[in-house]
Amino acid sequence: MHIDEANPHIHERKVWTAHDGDMLIINQEKALAEMGIERPDTSKKVGRKNNAKMTYTKICREKLIEIARAHGIEIEDVPRDPSKSGMKLMRYKYEKLKEDCEEMQTKVNLLTERAQVAERALLNLLDGIPPLELEELPIKPDEPKKPYPIVQGYPDEVKMQNKANKDWEKAYRLWEKKELPQWEHDCAEIMARNEQKQAEWDSKYLTADNLTKARNHIEQERQKVEPVIESAKSIHRQATAEKKKAEEARKKLEQELIEQAQNVQRAAQELSKQREQELFGTDGTSRTKRLERFCEGIVFPDNETALSKFITSAII
Repeated sequence: MHIDEANPHIHERKVWTAHDGDMLIINQEKALAEMGIERPDTSKKVGRKNNAKMTYTKICREKLIEIARAHGIEIEDVPRDPSKSGMKLMRYKYEKLKEDCEEMQTKVNLLTERAQVAERALLNLLDGIPPLELEELPIKPDEPKKPYPIVQGYPDEVKMQNKANKDWEKAYRLWEKKELPQWEHDCAEIMARNEQKQAEWDSKYLTADNLTKARNHIEQERQKVEPVIESAKSIHRQATAEKKKAEEARKKLEQELIEQAQNVQRAAQELSKQREQELFGTDGTSRTKRLERFCEGIVFPDNETALSKFITSAII
């Protein structure tokens, strides 16, 4: 499909298949003959301006127009004068370039308008120059909404529906013939007054001297603000550095607390192991022997050990 020329168009390729005995061959003339399509004038010889392909193309064109019109698309069916059937490529490029220039001019106009708005805002910084005050446009009156139709209802509902439709028609006529024209008239008057105010304000205040004063004023304010900004940046850098130091100190303290807890845990394990060795020994004796040794180490005031007292009580 081509859209880079005067008229968008498609180059269509076809494969003309015909039969030669039991074989399938590629041949346009035989394919058209098998379809029963003849040249436009059978009384004349086949030629460049009298062949079956012309009839086939005409049939396709008529069918295309029929399908398009069935879908509501209107197509011209009368051929144009060949000398005026389309623009040449250079003419098309010229028109395209012209459209691009118009689009660019629209953008330039928009940027110019924005620049003028910025300049007016700039002049408002100077003492003695009043701001440009424009009137606001009135709000457009809402179009009356048509009542939602009922599909099926009782007689009372149908009566209410009819009344609602009549009220809507009355409100719509009022809106269309009075409210909307009045709004358009008011908007046109306000826009005219605003244009006049803007023109008077521009001619009085929008001068080269005032713009230079406003720019100088902004430059002076910027020079006043720059030291404050630099000071704020310096304070921010210092605060960031202090925050980083505090974060590093916090991580270091957490690591020290973890190490201390681990040391306490290891000391408790060592103490528990040492106490167990003091009570039961480490010579690999049985639990009973270790218990006997422990009881022998306990001596009462009558010089009798706990083991002997335990044996005596067991005998009795």
